[in-house]
Amino acid sequence: MRTDHAWMEGRHIGNGIRTIALIVDEIAADYTREMIQDVMNSMPSDEKLRVVVFAGKSDDSASPLEDIRVHKEIYDNIYRIAGVAGFDGYIVSLGARDPFEDKDTYGELLTKLSGVPSVFIGADFDVGLTVKYDNMPGIRDAVNLLINVNGLTNLAMLGGRDDNADALDRKVIFRECLIDNGLDYGESFCVNTDMSEDCAAEAEKLLDMNPDVQAIFCVNDAVAKGLYGVMKKRGLIPGRDIKVFGFDNTHMSGEIEPPLASIGSADITVGGKALELLTSKLDGAEVSSAVVPTRLYGRKSLDYEQYVYTSQEIVKADEAFIYRMFDDCFYRYASAKRDREGVNLRRLFYELVSRMLQAMKRRYMSREEFEELSRLVDIFMENGSLELTDTHRFMDRLDLLQAGVNTSFRQSYVNVMINRLFLRIKDNLIYVLAGQKERNVTSELEGRHRMMRFNVMATAVMDGDKAKNMDRVIRCIESVGLKDAAFFMFDEAVVCEKGRQCVFPERINLKCVVKDGEFYNTMPERQSCRMKDMFAREELSSRCGGYLAFPVFCKTSLYGVLACGIGGDTHERGELIANQLGQALYMCGC
Repeated sequence: MRTDHAWMEGRHIGNGIRTIALIVDEIAADYTREMIQDVMNSMPSDEKLRVVVFAGKSDDSASPLEDIRVHKEIYDNIYRIAGVAGFDGYIVSLGARDPFEDKDTYGELLTKLSGVPSVFIGADFDVGLTVKYDNMPGIRDAVNLLINVNGLTNLAMLGGRDDNADALDRKVIFRECLIDNGLDYGESFCVNTDMSEDCAAEAEKLLDMNPDVQAIFCVNDAVAKGLYGVMKKRGLIPGRDIKVFGFDNTHMSGEIEPPLASIGSADITVGGKALELLTSKLDGAEVSSAVVPTRLYGRKSLDYEQYVYTSQEIVKADEAFIYRMFDDCFYRYASAKRDREGVNLRRLFYELVSRMLQAMKRRYMSREEFEELSRLVDIFMENGSLELTDTHRFMDRLDLLQAGVNTSFRQSYVNVMINRLFLRIKDNLIYVLAGQKERNVTSELEGRHRMMRFNVMATAVMDGDKAKNMDRVIRCIESVGLKDAAFFMFDEAVVCEKGRQCVFPERINLKCVVKDGEFYNTMPERQSCRMKDMFAREELSSRCGGYLAFPVFCKTSLYGVLACGIGGDTHERGELIANQLGQALYMCGC
């Protein structure tokens, strides 16, 4: 076993920060974005960790356009850079991709994985430490609900790829659940997809083959979104005409219309569990592979209430009931990253609801208490509570609680005040959502303006001085509005020829960094470092817990890596900035 790795020597980078590489698939996929967020949310506030995300491109091998295939091949060198750069540990979540089979793509990464602590998510090959979903509980709950509660008998499935372990497992479990409930299945009960939103043809085929279908299980939320589009064209409404449920419980499932019922982790996420195992292993603890249990999260496409709010519970208003209510509404709180000094939303929710219910039982609420509870409502809504739930879900539970209060207690002036508090919560909800929408629009417009300015500045008429032109292009990074970033550049562009692995130099240059929105050029004498130390540079922001790494290239010339701090729309803007940066460097002859 090799002994030159930082984790074995007990060496950490500047400020004692350990670095972890997160290897994922296509960055545009909702599942990938959720995985990144789950890992970031699970980072302990007192642990000095830095996560660097490396994401390639989806498989375009079947594309008729040669340029697209070549672009993907060059882009995927980001995985090989992840292997050359030195990390204390790796988390690998590649879906059906097997790095041990595709050695041309993953290159140097394999040598690192064999000698550094690594955790594989959802892997179907013998790699050691793994984290997987236990698909059975969630699927069983959904099927039992459909058959034994809703009385449905005609169920079908939009499945996944045959080379994907989870897709095959979910198909087998779904079929076994049908058999256990006395239902037959034929060849038409399942149509496979590529597990993306681009599954209209497969959805059309499934509906044509099953004209009387009553419920459809989609192998993941992305496929369910594709099915929604086909159903809309046919005038079918999910939940009313056909029950629909997906898998992974991504944020998207609560945002589409109607909200999608989906199976997800029952407590800790697979990304969070992977980080937990890896950090424990880095600390020298003995760890073993883990399985994460699942449950069904009901929404409009398949109504399901895990908890029923009874009048007796509302009247009793005990602590367990109120905390259970919070966990039901704000189910993402358990896996969300929390600041030790920040607001404890779970405790605040208990304080707010318990005092409301106690006032109803006393039939008395002073003006001072009403004002205090109004202030608590504002604090709760202003501290990110809506990011922990689905808007529809929160509103439904709020209506159930309000109806229960008004039914359980005799009408009095206290009811009026309590209902005013409920109205305040709903008003806050509308205000926060409107503010988010306005900020998103403003951010998008500002982003476009910044990119236009970047393009103008970076592609301005060159004056013939290559070094001066390159410095001006690099300086343009200041104009794109990144909060945290770093640009690493080779002395000479690496030429990536089709069908041949790129040969990376041993050293790379840190040209500039952005910390908390401030741009800094790196002094020439401090730029060069070994590639294995590039993400161990002390110049990188110690406050930024994670970066997305994008290859900077144009045509066949690979210039380096742009690392952008994780947050906001970085996953979209980062690639665009890297592309524009590569084109500008190509134009100035680098």
